[in-house]
Amino acid sequence: EELILQADDAKDPHELAAALHITAENAQELLGIIEARKKNKKFPDIRYLLPDDLRFGTHAEVAQWRAKRLACGTLIEVGAGVGMQTIAFAQTCTKVIAVELDHRKVAYARANIAAANITNVTVVEGDAMKVIDKLPATADAIFLDPARPPQEEARDIDANFSPPIKPFIKEYRAITSAIAIELPPHMKTLDIEGEREYLSVEGELRRLTLYKGPLANAPRSAVVLPQGTSISGTPAPLPESGPLKKYLFEVNEAVVAAGLTHTLLGPTTHVFSTERGVLLTSDTHTPNPFFRNSFEVLATTKSDTRTVREALVKADAGKVVLRASVEPKTYWAVRKKYEDGLTGAKTVNLFLLGDTAIITASPQ
Repeated sequence: EELILQADDAKDPHELAAALHITAENAQELLGIIEARKKNKKFPDIRYLLPDDLRFGTHAEVAQWRAKRLACGTLIEVGAGVGMQTIAFAQTCTKVIAVELDHRKVAYARANIAAANITNVTVVEGDAMKVIDKLPATADAIFLDPARPPQEEARDIDANFSPPIKPFIKEYRAITSAIAIELPPHMKTLDIEGEREYLSVEGELRRLTLYKGPLANAPRSAVVLPQGTSISGTPAPLPESGPLKKYLFEVNEAVVAAGLTHTLLGPTTHVFSTERGVLLTSDTHTPNPFFRNSFEVLATTKSDTRTVREALVKADAGKVVLRASVEPKTYWAVRKKYEDGLTGAKTVNLFLLGDTAIITASPQ
């Protein structure tokens, strides 16, 4: 910790190594810890981490939600990383055994646990498939966060996870059938029985947790954080799209991924299909925690630029938030095409849906 304080203003690892009489590798590590600390808004209690740990680490809101759901006597956590989820588990479980293969992460996890004054966690270093004989013969729950490549076009449940998912379940169910597994939220196929819980933070889909055995409460569930609101049920396909009405509602990604959009439909609310996620439409404005955004429809027109610009002027638009399937690198150029010359007082949202453009504003 003293070395980190001394290195706080340093930029060059070689100059820092010479100043502190340490290796360039250690100096680079110190700089990485400092960088990660300054950017760490996910889990401020974690003191020892590197930028990649922060990038792939569990958000505090997610960790706390899962810790409440898995609250028990003895919990085994496999793939503990630097301890983000571990610290949350320690607050809801009597005893936590945290297993981690990476030696550096083990050291960081132990340091983070000590810094948090936590005494009910035991960290075990090693391959989960080889250290099972060092773990309790029974436990109340098991949580697995398997390692996987950061970038893949498609996630395969039978490949590229460490430890491998199905052999892990087969081996560890001798300890308990109450197993929870973190998986990428955009898995295309998942042929393992259990409850799939899709979780969003600030409207963005962040996590998929598979709950097995007595932990499973329903086929699907969706959680919205930080509100802590959830719904569960059986997934169903979307009904046919209805006509556009006075209000549009953007459904939270977790609800869409869980296949539970149908649970939000009512007598006056219908699906309005688009290329951008799922929208619902209604003549009444009803706030709902599972709506990511709400819009009041101001105008509907053809999507050619001239017609849209005329409609924007009539809608008293001054700024335009573009909601269309546009490459990120061209977003501002496309937005400028519609926004240039507007002098109105309103900030509007412009949906471009094929041949149709919809101009909306925040509900009054």
